[in-house]
Amino acid sequence: MSIKKLELICAAVTLAGFLLAITVAPMFTILYTAGLNILALLYFIGGTNIFGTIKKPDETAPVQPGGVLTKSRFTPVLHFIFAIPCIALVFYLQNWPNALFYLQVALIALAVAAGAVAFNYSKTSYYNPSIVKRVAIYAGICLIMLSLPKYALIDIKYRNAPAYRDALKNTMAHPGDTALRHQFEQEREKMGR
Repeated sequence: MSIKKLELICAAVTLAGFLLAITVAPMFTILYTAGLNILALLYFIGGTNIFGTIKKPDETAPVQPGGVLTKSRFTPVLHFIFAIPCIALVFYLQNWPNALFYLQVALIALAVAAGAVAFNYSKTSYYNPSIVKRVAIYAGICLIMLSLPKYALIDIKYRNAPAYRDALKNTMAHPGDTALRHQFEQEREKMGR
């Protein structure tokens, strides 16, 4: 199995887990968390297999349908750039404090990737379309998450447990309040039964 197929499988598991978590049961959060973490790991470790080539014709080589594959100058940076949105989405979907900051950092990193593609295209007139597709997809997802109201996903995810949902929102709004934290823990125990 190639890295790109594994990437597609992880993306499908992530999407399925997200949809199941917000529609069926919150326990499916493990699917999208695992999927996003595996995607980040793939980008860190297997990034060269995904991003490491640019289609560039070579006049001395025999004619090939896609040209000759050559190394990109900014491949090592892309390993990290595409892992950042995955981790930021995990933080956001798990309701971590300052998760919006991580999404903003992810957008900045994706802007750097887009700038690198544009710079490379201006110098060589060649670009890697897989990079452009991933920048567009991850930037779109990050922008959608940034544009959602603060508690929209919590309202959808825990619509069948309003007491837990309200306790969670209160705890997130006032993280230092121990009474609200205690009430949240009680509601979590009730929900677990």
